[in-house]
Amino acid sequence: MQLPWHYLRARIIEEAFVIFDRWEYTVPANTAEDSAIKVECKISSGLLRGVGVDFPYGCNYLARCRVFLGEKPVLPRSSGSYLAANGRITEARYLNEKVRQDLPVLKWFVWNLDDTFPHTLVLEAEWQSEEEIYEKQTYLSVQDLTLTINRLVGL
Repeated sequence: MQLPWHYLRARIIEEAFVIFDRWEYTVPANTAEDSAIKVECKISSGLLRGVGVDFPYGCNYLARCRVFLGEKPVLPRSSGSYLAANGRITEARYLNEKVRQDLPVLKWFVWNLDDTFPHTLVLEAEWQSEEEIYEKQTYLSVQDLTLTINRLVGL
């Protein structure tokens, strides 16, 4: 099946204005939940589109975490829960959470119940800065105007 050109155009434009960031943290062995380590991951104000945490093989559901945007939980969405896995990425897409200008930071709380090995977790975020959202809207407006004029002229 071939996708229509306007779908492909919109998808390419959408991806051109997205920023991907990645942070790694090695959580020491025997880190309890009540003494979880807070890692602050700075981003720009704008729109948080998605967040994912990579739990490499060997974590065996012992390394755990929570991700907050300000005071709001974003991964997992319910407060009081946590993420844990073994050899997979756990992610939340289409969040579209507004990142406040006075608090452009993801708070990543990590802990490790493994009494022998430290585990390295990877946090990935997909977001758009306010400037890029404006540039994208301007670009799309100009493109739509150009298409309309071309149709009126008959090109």
